[in-house]
Amino acid sequence: MTIKVTGKNLSVGDALRGKAQEQVDAVIRKYFDGGYEGHMTLEHEGPGFRAVLMIHLDSGADISATAYGGDAVSAFEILANTIGTRMRRYNRKLRSHRRK
Repeated sequence: MTIKVTGKNLSVGDALRGKAQEQVDAVIRKYFDGGYEGHMTLEHEGPGFRAVLMIHLDSGADISATAYGGDAVSAFEILANTIGTRMRRYNRKLRSHRRK
């Protein structure tokens, strides 16, 4: 239910923090009904930015993703797509194991 957004050697604005929390919450709620905790870190790396997201679900699963982009917003958008894919695969795994 909570995502903590921090920057490594940079300050993250309220707009990016709010957008990140809303998008990640929407993606997780689409595939998972339980609670979660997460931490997203943005850092300047070379000519672009790297975004790292670690999520701990109440089911006990830990899901992580890393993305690299030209600016902080594009790095986050790539990260949101990646975490959506991982959540979809995790949900599919849970459903296929229940059927057996």
